[in-house]
Amino acid sequence: RKLTIYCSGMRNMTFEATLRTLPGTLLFNMVAHPSGELFSQSHVHIDRHPIAFVEILNAYRNGFLPVEPPNIAPETWASEVDHFRMLSCTKTLTGIDVMKSRNSVHLGNSANRPPPGWKRRIYDLMDDPRSSMPAYGVSMVLLVLIVASVLLVCLETVKELMDHPTWSEVLRRVDFSIVA
Repeated sequence: RKLTIYCSGMRNMTFEATLRTLPGTLLFNMVAHPSGELFSQSHVHIDRHPIAFVEILNAYRNGFLPVEPPNIAPETWASEVDHFRMLSCTKTLTGIDVMKSRNSVHLGNSANRPPPGWKRRIYDLMDDPRSSMPAYGVSMVLLVLIVASVLLVCLETVKELMDHPTWSEVLRRVDFSIVA
């Protein structure tokens, strides 16, 4: 039976037999279980990342799930792999063993993150602006300070400003307070 899966505006066509190749995954459940959307219908609409979905669908076709596909952010790819339950597959996929061993399905670079606790909270605050609103605020403040510092370095090259004793002193103090 031919199936059509619309994913964020992209039309993907495949066969039911293709989706039945990876038991335990979301698309397998959609065609295999009576409550699945593709069990009785021949089309479905999915609001997910369309390029990532093509890679997911290719895994059903060729048995290979890329660890880091091109043109997809690692955190997006990890989210899509998790959503489609690709790691729950009972059949061995090439590439998926690497993902499980590298633990790359977690957001961010989990190899360098400290274990849960106060060190992790400090790490997330300073390194991951998506982790919380305060972390986003810290990253924005640091960005503004960096831009201001670069602007001051440029202004210090203007001879007329540096010849003026007041402006020279103001630029020096502001630059010092940003660096400090």
